[in-house]
Amino acid sequence: PSGSMEPTLLTGDLIAVNKLAYQVKVPPFQKPLYRFNSPKVGDVVIFNPPYDPNSFYVKRVIAVGGDRVEYRNKQYFVNGIPYTQEDRELSYEQKYAPVIATLTENTGGVSHKIQLDDRQFDEPLDITVADGHYFVSGDNRDFSKDSRYFGPIPEDSIVGKAQYVLIQFKLPLLLNFARTGSVS
Repeated sequence: PSGSMEPTLLTGDLIAVNKLAYQVKVPPFQKPLYRFNSPKVGDVVIFNPPYDPNSFYVKRVIAVGGDRVEYRNKQYFVNGIPYTQEDRELSYEQKYAPVIATLTENTGGVSHKIQLDDRQFDEPLDITVADGHYFVSGDNRDFSKDSRYFGPIPEDSIVGKAQYVLIQFKLPLLLNFARTGSVS
């Protein structure tokens, strides 16, 4: 659990993952037995990060093999075209917390919320994604360990697609159904 996908997924969300959305894998083999589909830009995928194959990360696909990805001023550009960011809302969380901005981003035709910290600064990035790889990013852009840090992920490391938020474990109630719904 982490806040790297806020506001789409929150810490404590229990999500349903479709492990057959893209391929069939038979443990303990890493190579898929059969591929149905490939992840599309905008999909929220679960994968094993390259530096820790026993962990599971959840991130959004930003670009696919052959795409050129640029990240500057907290905005992605894929093949020179910016992913639009609209409806900027500011929130001041606590007395000493940074200013958090929530925006609506359009990633490959998928509209979703992202979160930015106006006090964080990013280094520009310019990379071309290799064939059979995917550039993934968290929706909480300033607090996500993603392809900006460990590079594009190979298709074989993808476990499945996040489909549905089932329930959230949150105090003061142990189980909260308020966020139940599709992951977009």
